[in-house]
Amino acid sequence: MASEATDRTYRAAEGRWKEILGALGVSPKVLDGKHHPCPMCGGKDRFRFTDNLKQGNYFCSQCGAGQGMALVMGVNGWDFRRAAQQVDAVTGNLPSTNHVQIRTAVPPTTNDLRRLWGQGELITENSAAGRYLISRGLKAEGHQSLRAIRSLRHAMTKRDFPGMLARFVDADGAGKQIQRLYLTETGSKADVTPNRTFMQGHTMPKGGAIRLGDAAEVMGIAEGVETALSAAQLHGMTVWATCTAGLLMEWVPPTIAKRILVFGDNDDSHTGQAAAHALAKRLIHEAQRDGIQREVDVMLPPKKGTDWNDVLTHP
Repeated sequence: MASEATDRTYRAAEGRWKEILGALGVSPKVLDGKHHPCPMCGGKDRFRFTDNLKQGNYFCSQCGAGQGMALVMGVNGWDFRRAAQQVDAVTGNLPSTNHVQIRTAVPPTTNDLRRLWGQGELITENSAAGRYLISRGLKAEGHQSLRAIRSLRHAMTKRDFPGMLARFVDADGAGKQIQRLYLTETGSKADVTPNRTFMQGHTMPKGGAIRLGDAAEVMGIAEGVETALSAAQLHGMTVWATCTAGLLMEWVPPTIAKRILVFGDNDDSHTGQAAAHALAKRLIHEAQRDGIQREVDVMLPPKKGTDWNDVLTHP
């Protein structure tokens, strides 16, 4: 079954390596098809990301030719098993507990998303999800697009945990995915890998987000849910979450938004900063090209290696 699981990992990742690599420590700057320093061995312009076979293909004059999985391993110092687990966490491609489902590769339907969402409940202070949010300095109640769930199966360990669900919608507001966060009863993250997963078989819609509030003329966008909620509390505005750096760069704002604050992560790898500035550049270019009234600013935490939840909890 190991090779079968590996094949499934590669199938789920096909054509999505920009998003995956951006979420796993590779700067989006080097993924534009031009010559750059190699993210593994350095140099000046020896590396080029081509993705010509949709497998994250690249060439480095020092490291040689390779694919996305090798790049994830080389940049992070991971072995294949850990790299595959992290790729699965991004794509939502988790092993099924039913071997027949693995062989037939039957993807879940929209009804599966509705069924899981329907099992969720409003988050309260007494739920594991509420305790988790409180532990991060966030309000436990009143969140759109978030729900608590009492029992959530973790496919890799075949164990059940309480958790938090986050509804991911496309640019038109239609539900397309659900992010699942596995917790303990006390509100800590469950000690499992991966700790966050998406529904297997559903792709992440380009331009979408987890809508943590109503669209507004002045609003923000961030990567993670906790980062977005923290920025919202700190700045008193709606902030949505895209979940990954790759999806942040592809986000499509609502037409009502006239001023957009991009709350980037101040990553040591510069992934968060690069994604935030790439989005801002694209949104400004589109506004100038299409005559849209829009202001865009990038907001970064002042300290390197932090995000906006760190700013909220350690002012």
